[in-house]
Amino acid sequence: MTRPQKIRKEILMQLYGARPLALSPSLMWREARKAGLDYTEAEVRAEAAFLHGQDLAQMFTDPVSGETKYAITSKGTMAHENA
Repeated sequence: MTRPQKIRKEILMQLYGARPLALSPSLMWREARKAGLDYTEAEVRAEAAFLHGQDLAQMFTDPVSGETKYAITSKGTMAHENA
């Protein structure tokens, strides 16, 4: 499994656990760091955007903070459960 694939798997796992809430890439990065993973915030942002492009995650802009957040879609839920 490549590094980007591992990052995407981590993101889907976090989004699955948080559903139906949306998470920011910075929060997902901090949680990955707590788990001992050495991903950069930029990598997490890039792979979250990739998951959005594949319809596995939905992208939102928080109206208060303007921060981009992601939530898992039904397609992403199925992908996570079948992995």
